[in-house]
Amino acid sequence: MPVGLYTGPNTHTGNGVTTVFAYDFKILQSADLKVTVDGVVTTTGFTVSGVGASAGGSITFSTAPANGAAIVLSRSRAYSRTTDYQRNGSFDEETVDADFDAVVMLIQQLDAAQKRAIKAPESVSADQVISAADWAARASKFFGFNSGGALALFAIADVAPSAVSAFIATLIDDPDAATARNTLGAVGLTGAETIAGVKTFSSKPVLPATVPVTNEAVSRANGDSLYGPSYGLTLSNNVSDPTNDIDIAAGAKWDSTRAVRMVLASALTKRLDAAWAVGTGNGGLDTGSIANTTYHVFLIMRSDTGVVDVLFSTSPTSPTMPANYDYKRRIGSFVRISNAIRKFVQNGSRFMYTVTGILDVNATNPGASAVTRTLSVPTGIAVEAVVSITLDAITSQSMDVLLTSLDQDDVACDATNRTAGIFNTNGDDSQLTVVAQVKTNTSAQVRSRCGSGSTSDVLRISTLGFIDFSLTED
Repeated sequence: MPVGLYTGPNTHTGNGVTTVFAYDFKILQSADLKVTVDGVVTTTGFTVSGVGASAGGSITFSTAPANGAAIVLSRSRAYSRTTDYQRNGSFDEETVDADFDAVVMLIQQLDAAQKRAIKAPESVSADQVISAADWAARASKFFGFNSGGALALFAIADVAPSAVSAFIATLIDDPDAATARNTLGAVGLTGAETIAGVKTFSSKPVLPATVPVTNEAVSRANGDSLYGPSYGLTLSNNVSDPTNDIDIAAGAKWDSTRAVRMVLASALTKRLDAAWAVGTGNGGLDTGSIANTTYHVFLIMRSDTGVVDVLFSTSPTSPTMPANYDYKRRIGSFVRISNAIRKFVQNGSRFMYTVTGILDVNATNPGASAVTRTLSVPTGIAVEAVVSITLDAITSQSMDVLLTSLDQDDVACDATNRTAGIFNTNGDDSQLTVVAQVKTNTSAQVRSRCGSGSTSDVLRISTLGFIDFSLTED
């Protein structure tokens, strides 16, 4: 059969879905088809159709090539002949025809390959081959094109250098990193060196991924943020006056603008019932009089002296700063209820009340409608309230409750959407208590919904503490 023109490989682009790709040239066997996906020759994972057809055929991948994959189908027949014609043997027409086709295909294959090679025009009759005698002449040289556009050999010295400044020229010839750092005026620390004097950085210095263990104490003392968003600065109720005083552990944190690292070298005790004054044992209130509300605790610093102290404010973002104090960062919050600071224990961003939970909801016949509930957690910031939920099904067989953030969609409480639920087939009085977490808004509010029940059912929600996730940000 005739062999059509072969103009070179067929190219396709995968889309992650298509598995069938066509080729438009004749092959005598599947092995004559070379399949390349993203430059890698592929021999499995596909089937070939159209073998022996003049118009070609197609391949079908078992798995679609990825989106954007470059698929190249080309003829790659081995340069050999396996047919052996015997003297006085059979002279089969199909066998002879296939052999002639193979010869034409190999010629086409060579033609397609030489078209992709760099060649001299027909007007050039001189031999372009560099003989073995020229090996020494071309050592340490590279191919290029001369000013006339002809292929030529060049040495490094033949290439005109790019102009560089005198400073870069001194850097290029530095033999090692230490010499280059010295040229640049950079400081390289191995652990023994120190940087003398006070250095001001335009932005927060970038620390290495790891620091030798021997440097950890120094890093912590300097308030490095390498060991997390902050260290220390844990709040606690003062033992002598837990009603009005808060203890703040030593530690460090970057200010709210991330410009200055504030270090509280020693623990402080600050009084909520007195106006702010610098130092431990003194007042901490920024303005006004003590009240039953939320107070936010700020680490503050004055840049002129470097003194660091602590301030209490009802504002979560804009405390009234003492004179000359120009840097701040909130490090926690607490609530004052019934004329006393609510006792708590802090563990990272978690603040848990230490005595009993605060009963914030005690609702008989809570109904199925959405109700906004206010919890005993700080206001002015959104926190994750930790609550105890008690369901008391007095006469009904079942009772459910769904506790959600006001940021969430308001949906009915049912078997799919519920925080807790009980079911008693005996119809007797049943009670269930669970602990849950729910995000509040800045007014300390959440939403509750109950499922169907009797008018005697009771819903109780007690606040056990809260998680202030914003403290983990740095």
